Amino acid sequence: MRKKILLVAGIVIALCIVGVGIYAVATLLANNGTGGADSKPNQVKITPVTVCDNDVITRASGAIGNNNLSALTAMSIEVAAIGQYKNDANCEYIMARYYLASGQADKASDTINQLQRVLSAGGAYSTVFNPPAVNISDLRGSLATLKAQQKTDTQQIPGDDLNEVDGQK
Repeated sequence: MRKKILLVAGIVIALCIVGVGIYAVATLLANNGTGGADSKPNQVKITPVTVCDNDVITRASGAIGNNNLSALTAMSIEVAAIGQYKNDANCEYIMARYYLASGQADKASDTINQLQRVLSAGGAYSTVFNPPAVNISDLRGSLATLKAQQKTDTQQIPGDDLNEVDGQK
């Protein structure tokens, strides 16, 4: 009698384990980018635009090239007032450089991520930038440096590592 109870209990446990495994696999397959109930809401499709014109880019280039925080601050205010600036790679690049120079790591990270989405959707940097706009990996490297520096002390770095990259191009 005892053997029968142990056998039945073993079978029930084995079936439960198999059932949980099947449920887990089915859930993963259902949520694999198809918008299942537990997945993140679908992201809005980005349509790149160009709203930061050559004049804005030229003025921002001077501020970036000189690492002039007050000029970058003024440019960020101007860019933020432009409609749809978040879908313009040039505007987002200006904002990323401002956030990095001003030591705003969280905003820089969000902006670099948005810039990556715009570039992936077909957006592109203007050739008017002087120094030329740096790539996403250089921006992420500067962000990592900023975060590391902020962990070791409370001072904000002025984005000097990007100035070195600018000088290499």
